[in-house]
Amino acid sequence: MCRRSDQLAATISDRGIATVIVDPFVSSHAVRESSNEAIDAITKRWKRLAQETGSAIVLVHHTRKLGGREVTAEDGRGAVALRDAARVVLPLNPMGDKEAKELGIADPALRRSLVRIDTGKANRAPPDAATWIKLESQSLDNGEGLEPSDFVGVATLWEKPDVFHGLTTWHLYTVQQRLAAGDWRESVQAKDWVGHLVANVAGLSAETDKGRIKAIIRTWKRNGALAVEHRAVNGRDVPFVIVGKPVDASEIGSRPHLATCGAEGGEGAGADP
Repeated sequence: MCRRSDQLAATISDRGIATVIVDPFVSSHAVRESSNEAIDAITKRWKRLAQETGSAIVLVHHTRKLGGREVTAEDGRGAVALRDAARVVLPLNPMGDKEAKELGIADPALRRSLVRIDTGKANRAPPDAATWIKLESQSLDNGEGLEPSDFVGVATLWEKPDVFHGLTTWHLYTVQQRLAAGDWRESVQAKDWVGHLVANVAGLSAETDKGRIKAIIRTWKRNGALAVEHRAVNGRDVPFVIVGKPVDASEIGSRPHLATCGAEGGEGAGADP
């Protein structure tokens, strides 16, 4: 590899190439993929090339078969020496069904076009939040006459929607007030599921926005705003959602405008606590 590496280094330097992407990594060597010693030697040569040329070397590596679960930094195929030698490891995962439902993304084509990039390993830097990209089709405008243009896939940055978009402390305060005045169950299967209450206050649909509502409830439970109390009902242990740490009325300010918070048109919209 030394001669080829020298040639590659000369090309990178002569052309001022800032980033070299090797896709896939396995095609850049002829050693056993499972050999830690051999893979370590190959990755060190790539690192030396980066140091010599001042360019960023990106090695695209495949994972082993995962049975449908999400990819992590530990799931690279073959020897772990590649992961250990890398300064940054970025696992890529398509958006899953659960996350799409939480964000209210019902279009399967849109969901399949969204990819999450996680920081699986970041030496000398704090871990970053996940970055999302959207794969879009871009015309090359090279068609002539009856020949159509070619299209290529382009990765664009995509901003993940906030499940709490449009919600304020007023909404949590109102939910807590209604919880204190009634009985709402934790089970999503129950007719008096607390999600119906949240939907009513937030102007959401307990059917089409169910994933988002469940994410809101989980967050409020996690930060202590909501709690779960178990009660005996007809000889069965039934979990009910109750007020956790109450919101101080002085913190809520004025009620959000319906057109802004999205309460207009929701289940039972407009009802005061």
